[in-house]
Amino acid sequence: MTYNLRSFSVAGDGDELLQQVVDRRDLANWQLAGFPNTDQAVLLGLVCAYSVIIGFFWRWAFLKPFKLITVFLHEFGHASAAVCTGGKVLGMEVNDDEGGVTKTQGGSMWCILPAGYLGSALFGMFFIIMSAEANTVQVAAALLCLALFVVLFIANNW
Repeated sequence: MTYNLRSFSVAGDGDELLQQVVDRRDLANWQLAGFPNTDQAVLLGLVCAYSVIIGFFWRWAFLKPFKLITVFLHEFGHASAAVCTGGKVLGMEVNDDEGGVTKTQGGSMWCILPAGYLGSALFGMFFIIMSAEANTVQVAAALLCLALFVVLFIANNW
């Protein structure tokens, strides 16, 4: 019996092939030599610091507007998925208790249901990318304000 697996070519039984695979596993470098480098250490430090700071201030009132914007972007993800799949948005609510609901009719529920989380993640990615330069920060802020005003005037809640 002959086995040809990339660089392995063994004539004989499978035990010899298995032994060669076991002998070659030491070629993989599983050591973390050189980790973390300076940039990775700074990034890990910032993530840890932000996590501690956000955890400490999570229930403080000054974060509430940011949380409500996040809920808005989540619900906007549901609404945009409904429109993109041929549905209709009947209403969208963002509640003061940091909850929300989007009422839709039609569309693909398989796309609409996960779109809230995906939409929030995509908007987060968009805002992180747009924060690279001062001009793009202003564009991102203007687009967010525009989206909030459009929803404010389309929604008949006032």
